[in-house]
This record gives sequence, structure tokens and C-alpha cells, in this order.
Amino acid sequence: MEFVFKLVVPPIVWIITIAIAVVLIFVIFLLFIPEVMFSIRVSENYIYAGAPLAPSIKVSKGDIAHVEVVNLEVRKDLSPTIRLYGIGLPGFRVGWYKLSNGSKAYLAINEWRGKAVIIDLRDGRLVILAPKDIDRFVSTLRQLGWIK
Repeated sequence: MEFVFKLVVPPIVWIITIAIAVVLIFVIFLLFIPEVMFSIRVSENYIYAGAPLAPSIKVSKGDIAHVEVVNLEVRKDLSPTIRLYGIGLPGFRVGWYKLSNGSKAYLAINEWRGKAVIIDLRDGRLVILAPKDIDRFVSTLRQLGWIK
């Protein structure tokens, strides 16, 4: 004859387990939202890059000194060295970074290779944008007069 006895799980164990699960879901949500909702909006008067819960920037034409399209593989001086404020995940960088040339730049890029639009602001900062459809982005900028 065999008898089986079990321990009662105290309520505090359930509370802690549920609290940990809620915190993990919240953290995953915070990381997921900026990636999914990030967008770059372009109009005749401004360029906006951002998402909820992520650093954003709005640049007007009057803020700009120069705009050019560059190949990031060639421009090693533009490589980010330190993340100042933003999100840095593999294949996704959004926010303010210090570059290897000493400049401060707002980055919104998927991968650090291929073409990107570099916006040189009058205050010395840079904005580096490389959306998924970079060719259509550059074409739109040219059409709206951002790139000559």
C-alpha cells in the first residue's frame, strides 16, 4: 500500500510567478513596439523619424546644411561607437549615437551596410536614415526637393 502526499503551494509563490510573467511580457512589449511601429515620414517641409517608446527626431528644411546619399561600407568614419540614447538590437538601431569621427548622430537604420541618407544639420549633428526601401526613399526626397 502506498500513500501520496503533496505540498500546498503558498499564495506568495503564485503572486511572485505571476509578477515575473507580467514584467517579462511588459519588457518584451517595450522592445517590440518601437521596432514594429517605427516609421520615417517625409513631407515638403519636414522629415520625421520615430515610434512610440523610441527616440524620435523632426527635421525641417531650415535645419539642414547638406543632404547626401552615401555607402556606409565606404564611410567608416560614420560608424557608431557609443549609444547615447536609443535602441541597439542586431539589425536595428534607432536613437542618438556617437560616431567614430566624433559627431553626434541620430540613427534609424536596419543594417550598417549599403546606402543611407546623411542629413548634415546646421548645428553640427547628423541624421542617418536607411529605411528598408532606400531607393524609393531617396527618390521621394529628390521629388520633394530635399536632395538636389
